[in-house]
Amino acid sequence: MEAKSDWQIRKSLSDRMKYMLNNQLMCDVTFHVGTDKTPIKAHKYMLASSSPVFYSMFEGPLAEKGTVQIVDMEPEYFNMILQFIYTDKITVDYSNVRNLLYGSEKYMLQLLTEECNAILASHVNVDHACVVLQAAHDFNMEDLKTKVLNFIFINGSEVLDSKDFINLSAECLKILLGSDKFRCEEEHIYQKMLHLGST
Repeated sequence: MEAKSDWQIRKSLSDRMKYMLNNQLMCDVTFHVGTDKTPIKAHKYMLASSSPVFYSMFEGPLAEKGTVQIVDMEPEYFNMILQFIYTDKITVDYSNVRNLLYGSEKYMLQLLTEECNAILASHVNVDHACVVLQAAHDFNMEDLKTKVLNFIFINGSEVLDSKDFINLSAECLKILLGSDKFRCEEEHIYQKMLHLGST
C-alpha cells in the first residue's frame, strides 16, 4: 500500500505508528485470526516492545516462523489489542471489556488489564452486575469479585431479574444461591430456576 507523502510530518509517535499499522507499511509478521483466519499484518518490533508474550513468540529457541495462528480471538478484538499496543489508546466499554480483558491477560498487557478492571468496577449495578461477576470469576479478580458479590447479595431480587442473570455459569450461580446473604424470596428464586431450566 502506498503511503501519503506527509504522514510523518508534525505527527505524534502514536499517530505515525498507527498509520504504519493501518496502512501495513513495512510489516514483518502476519497473523491469521479467528475462525475465518482473517490475515492481519503487524510489526514484530512494536509487539515485542509491549508484550513479553509477543517477545517470546518472535525471539528465542521456539520463535514463530511465517504466519501466526490466533484461533481464540476474533479479528475485531485482536485489532483493538494492536491499536492499543501501537498508540496506548483504546476505548473500553461494557460491550467489549470481556474480550479485551482476555486479550490483555493473554499477552500480559498490564495497562490494558487495569483499564478493563476499572471499567468493570464502574459497572457494578443492577443491569450489569452479573457480567461483572462472571468476568471477575473467570479472570480471578478477587477484590472485584468481593465487591460485586456484596452488591448482588443486597440487591438479589433486582439482579435475579436482570437480562444477564441467565448467562451466569453454574459456578457463579452456586456461589449466589448457596449464600444466606442473597436477599431474595425463595419463591422468586424457584420461579427463576424453573424458567432457566425450560430455556
